[in-house]
Amino acid sequence: MIRRRDTSYLQPKTGHFGLKGSFATGSSSLPIEVDVLFNGNMVRPQRFRYFGREVLIDKVNLVHHVQRGSHRVYLFSTSNQEAAHVLSFHTGSLEWRLESVWLPEG
Repeated sequence: MIRRRDTSYLQPKTGHFGLKGSFATGSSSLPIEVDVLFNGNMVRPQRFRYFGREVLIDKVNLVHHVQRGSHRVYLFSTSNQEAAHVLSFHTGSLEWRLESVWLPEG
């Protein structure tokens, strides 16, 4: 069983990231810095940083895209031994965002 992680401690003193216990998709997501590996036309996130914390990515489980207006948003479902994450790359603004964090129950 997997549950959404309480990420309220990640919220800055000003602002709101959406649903309690998770980051909401879209404009309420959290901007992050991402290191990626390029292999031909493939992009694989290796690690990301937010609020001074670095998270290593063990596995990219799924990559897909959605159309938002005239721009594509690529979504990367990733995981490591601690949690699962959904990262997004916005082609219009060329920015990465953390959409959600999931922890194993227990």
